[in-house]
Formats: sequence, structure tokens, C-alpha cells
Amino acid sequence: MRYFFTTQRVVIFSLIVSLLIAIFAPTAGPNGQLNVLFGAASFVFGIVIAFYISMSTTRLNDLGQALNQEDANYVSIYKVAAVFGEEIQDKLRKRIDLYLQDQIDHYLSDFEQTHATFDNLVNFIVSINPNNEKERLVYGKLLDYVDRLQHNRIRIIALAKSKLLFYEWATILTLAAIILFCIFALNDGSLVSIIVSVLLSTSTIMLILILRDLVFLRWKEQMWIWSCLTETFQGLGLSPYYPQSAVDEGRVTLKKGVTVRLVSYPNRYPDFSNKRIIEKKA
Repeated sequence: MRYFFTTQRVVIFSLIVSLLIAIFAPTAGPNGQLNVLFGAASFVFGIVIAFYISMSTTRLNDLGQALNQEDANYVSIYKVAAVFGEEIQDKLRKRIDLYLQDQIDHYLSDFEQTHATFDNLVNFIVSINPNNEKERLVYGKLLDYVDRLQHNRIRIIALAKSKLLFYEWATILTLAAIILFCIFALNDGSLVSIIVSVLLSTSTIMLILILRDLVFLRWKEQMWIWSCLTETFQGLGLSPYYPQSAVDEGRVTLKKGVTVRLVSYPNRYPDFSNKRIIEKKA
């Protein structure tokens, strides 16, 4: 699904609409009751939006750390598996690659839907038969990594599922609507009033957009998702794997000269049966 209502598009649209309203629909200006309503709504909105932004930022940071730790474990598993020989290491890399692709294909909120490829990876690791003391030591390390992945996976699923409830969004949007109404109702048509009205209304909408991106895990995702995944794929000796839609929407920044795999999904989510992967140099 394309993320059409990007922050940039909504901000530009709201700026234009706010400017048109402020210029062509001025009111009588200051009003005592509206001033009180505006002050009260702004105060409550400030507290509520600050609380939810702080809570969502903490959740995003925790989720980013969990995902980064998991990515680091994949590379470590692949590296230490070299002791079992190139054939086993290659089979392990293919299973890690399939699991990472499965994660990327699904929405992060549907992380638990990747259990099949995860079980395939874990079962392969467990099935390895060490033949000497060195391999037995490495095998024990691999089992430790599996245990970490299991615990980390549960944590990622819980964090990815945590979202704002309907009534929480309703509260925020209601307060924002009151503030926007008061802003334009208090506009007297003067240049200063027009400028302040446009800036205040756009800032209010921007705060809601920031919260939306935090809640839906789209805030600075290039830094905490795609950059780390790129390093993981390269650490595994694989070309980075990105959804074509994420590249088109500017959510992923491709490095020039790097060979990447771009995947597109002709079927409706979550049907990936006919997905198409194209490998090319950025």
C-alpha cells in the first residue's frame, strides 16, 4: 500500500489551505470567549500531544534497538557458521535472507506473520551436527544466538503492536479542531493576524503528523530501519532488498553504485505469491 499522505504533502497542502482561509475568510477579530476557549484547548492539547509524542518516541527507540540487535545477531551467526564449512554456511545465509525478506515484505505491525521463515531458520541451526570439539563450541554459540533471537522476536512483536487507541486519536483530533477553529475565528484580516494564523495552524497539523509517523513507525525510518538492514545484507554478502514503493515514496535512500534488489507486489497485501524482484545498480 502506498503511503500517499506523506508529511511533506500534507504540510504543503495545509499551508496553502490555511493561507487561503486566512486571507479570504477573515472574521471580526478578538473575542473574549474564543480567547478563553483557545487558551484552554491549546493548554490541554500541548500536554496531551507532548505525552503521546514522548511515549511513541520511547517505543520507537526501543524497537529500533531490538531490530538492530537482531540484525547484528544474523551477521554473527553467519560468520561463526563458517567453521562448519561453506555448504552449511551458504544454506544458513539463504535462510537468513528469506527471513529478512519476509520481514520487509510484511508491515512491521505484522511482524508475527514471519514465524514460518523464522522457524525454518531456527530448525536448520538446531539440525546442524557438530563433528569435533571446535564445531561443538560454535554450535553452542549458535544455540545461544537462537535463544536471543527468540526473546528479541517476542519483544519486537509486542512493541510493533503497541498503538494509540481510537479514543486517544479522537481526543487529539478534537482538541486540534477546536484550536484550528479558534485560530481562524480570531483572525481579523490584518497581515500580522494572517501570518500568525497560518503559522499556528500549520504547526498544529505538523505536531499531529509527527505523532502519526511515530505511531506508525515511519519517523526517520531510513536511519533506524533501512540503513541497518543495508549493513546487515552487505555483512551477509548479499545485495540489499527494498520494496520498490518505499524507494518511490522517498522512504529509502539508495547509495549510488550499490547493487540492490527491488521488490514489487502485484497482488494485494499480504499476498506475496507473485512478487517480482529486480536486481540493479543504483
